[in-house]
Amino acid sequence: MSDEIVKIEQRAQVILNEARDIEITSPEIYLKTIEYRKNNVKTWIKATKEFFAPTIKKAHEAHKSAKALENSQVHPVEEADRILGKKIVAWDNQVREAARVKQIEADRKARAEEDRLRKIKDEQERKWREKEEAKQAEADRLKAEGNEEAARKAQAEADKAAEKAEERAEEKDAIFVQSAEVNVAAEPEGVHWRNNWKVKRIVDIDKIPRKFLMVDESKLNKFAKALGTDAEVSGVEFFNDRIQVGR
Repeated sequence: MSDEIVKIEQRAQVILNEARDIEITSPEIYLKTIEYRKNNVKTWIKATKEFFAPTIKKAHEAHKSAKALENSQVHPVEEADRILGKKIVAWDNQVREAARVKQIEADRKARAEEDRLRKIKDEQERKWREKEEAKQAEADRLKAEGNEEAARKAQAEADKAAEKAEERAEEKDAIFVQSAEVNVAAEPEGVHWRNNWKVKRIVDIDKIPRKFLMVDESKLNKFAKALGTDAEVSGVEFFNDRIQVGR
């Protein structure tokens, strides 16, 4: 490290310490602080940047040259990487879409089988109902004829058949056919994926919840600068963040 840089570092620390020690408690100190900032801080910053400018310029040029050489070699292969990445994703999407379609078909077949089994149950139930109604009618007929003993037996059979009807209804409700599971082919060793959900498109911006909307503060600041004290926007409070400039 050169003596000049050492002096710059020392002077920078002195200025920092002096700035920390300054307490503005009167108009006189206020004016002196402005002068100190102008003649010491601002001047020193400008002079130091000018001192390092040639070194920084050389470093930038060296970095720029090295990056250009690097890019000339890396960019073609990065393009190859992008091409291969797109092809890999396209194939994976194709395989997964085919599996999705097959799964939909497997689910459809399972629901169709459930419907078929329920229809069979419905037909069986219709026949059972006819028999139950016939037994109940027989019990009612015997009772009407005064044949109490035969009527009691017939009614018992009719009641027993009615209890079985509830069991059959439960069996029908329990009908379920498991869909055949369509598996996507296992990934080759060393290939890994992570989910990366994104917005595909905005369907209706008016229906988006408020928490997902972002305020454009940059546009609000430009609006405030243009109108000053006349700037008014519902839900926004403006203030004047004054900046001290040279004189």
